Amino acid sequence: MVKKLKKIIEVIEKEFGTLSLFAILKMDEIVDKWSVIVAADWISESTEPKRNALFKTIFDQMNKVLNEEENASISRLGLFGTENHIVQELKKLKLGEDGTVRIKDEKVNGNMVHEGIILKS
Repeated sequence: MVKKLKKIIEVIEKEFGTLSLFAILKMDEIVDKWSVIVAADWISESTEPKRNALFKTIFDQMNKVLNEEENASISRLGLFGTENHIVQELKKLKLGEDGTVRIKDEKVNGNMVHEGIILKS
């Protein structure tokens, strides 16, 4: 699924601009679902139509690139400016050799992240 999500990042950046953060996080131990966090400076400055277009693009790309099971594993999509606290905390985490950050049972901004991968930071 990581390779597929990286393709979605490429589409977003080509169409809208550079992202500061793209992460998938499991923050609920009861519901085994991912939350997708997308952040960029330009998101907080965007008009509602542009934010809606971004949301639609991400949603459409997920439907296009991910299979049915992968799509069903995603429950939330959050679009944030870089000033958001959780974005700032996630960006503090150190990138691995593969350019990603893997998170396991770690508190981030007071929230427990049971599993996560930061694909862009």
